[in-house]
Amino acid sequence: MKKTIGFITIGQSPRTDIMEDVREIIPSDIDIIEAGALDNYSFEYIKENLSPGISDQFLVSRMRDGSQVEIAEEKIHGLLQNCVDDLNAKGCSIILMMCTGSIPEFTSNVPVLPPQKILHNIIKNIGFKKKIGVYVPEKEQEEKIKNVWNSLGLDIKPVFASPYRGLHDIKKEAEKLCSDDISIIFMDCMGYSEKMKEAVQEITGKPVIIPRMMIVKVALELI
Repeated sequence: MKKTIGFITIGQSPRTDIMEDVREIIPSDIDIIEAGALDNYSFEYIKENLSPGISDQFLVSRMRDGSQVEIAEEKIHGLLQNCVDDLNAKGCSIILMMCTGSIPEFTSNVPVLPPQKILHNIIKNIGFKKKIGVYVPEKEQEEKIKNVWNSLGLDIKPVFASPYRGLHDIKKEAEKLCSDDISIIFMDCMGYSEKMKEAVQEITGKPVIIPRMMIVKVALELI
């Protein structure tokens, strides 16, 4: 029986930007099905009904046309469960939640991999003694991202550059991560690509991890 990996984005599918990278490592005998929490909604509807308030925690993702969108965390959970239900019905063997933010557990007949828990704990247990450089899409996410990493006992230096606005800001922020007190760089959003990783590596000379590739490699070991 042919195996299928389901990919869920908190934005809109298809995520051609993500699939451009991950298809390179997924064997040809494994099928891919995508689903997006915002697939059925216009930008206007999202802005009016799902956007974060001033004090809301929010997630950053991508619309089908490539534009950036911000969604209140608490308003997206039910839509993500709908995607999980859909991918279960389509016979997926395993489901990847393509978001590094905090997400709830879902009801599912097959495993739903939560990238934040898996990837952050991999970084934690490698045992780096120096700071970890962390890319985050928006400055407004600074307090939350610090709390998440500090709760793991890890000291980070955050920098801010959206993956949905090109390479310029990403390269500029990389210059802040060249110091000797940074051991490794984690680009904490599924939007960061192999090309962005390579640009940061070239500037900093440090190991760089992008979540999309690492979590797919984990899934391939489990399928």
